Amino acid sequence: MENTFSRRSFLTHSAAAAGGIAMAGTVVDSLISAAGAVTEVGVDSIPTSGQKGGTLRVGIGSEAPTKLHFSGAQGKMDAAGFCLANAVYDPLFLSSTDAKTWLPHLALSATSDSTKKQWTITLRQGVTYHNGDAFNADNVVANYTAAAADTTVGLAISPLIASCVKVSTYVVKYTTKMAWTTFPFQLAEQQISFMAHGSDLDTNGGKPIGTGPFKLDSLSDWD
Repeated sequence: MENTFSRRSFLTHSAAAAGGIAMAGTVVDSLISAAGAVTEVGVDSIPTSGQKGGTLRVGIGSEAPTKLHFSGAQGKMDAAGFCLANAVYDPLFLSSTDAKTWLPHLALSATSDSTKKQWTITLRQGVTYHNGDAFNADNVVANYTAAAADTTVGLAISPLIASCVKVSTYVVKYTTKMAWTTFPFQLAEQQISFMAHGSDLDTNGGKPIGTGPFKLDSLSDWD
């Protein structure tokens, strides 16, 4: 018997964050280029141009710890956490405007075997982090490993996802513990979709490194 999980009930969110974010502009062009074919899904239109530069300041009604991890691997996120993470990081997939399908972003495609337990994810090439390092399968595996080991996030994903392994430089394979036909939505809408730089997972809590359209410039408590 096939089992599926609601993409909106996968993780609960509770965290506090605040920051001033300066536009990075280093990967925007890479991520808005032609998306390519995506297996098993349709593709919405993707913007072909954007304006670089500018500053985004975000303020929320709670104190931000000096060393706060924005990545999906540490702690749980509330709405403000998702706002900041979406600015600094990119997810593997996006959700269509009608929320009926997933769209390519850092990942180009998601294909499953007949059991719907083995999901092969092909990643976009040529994407760089704000520090100039390349985004690849090693980063995806590092993010999953850190999330699974986290005392909070791990409790949510460990009963559902068995592993994430590198197949090649730009291909990873997720194995789920039950048939999961909507699994790619978890890589589009939930906090484990955000792909932090590997070093961010251990040491850069107050200075997250992502591939997103904005780069963190400063993080202040009650500024």
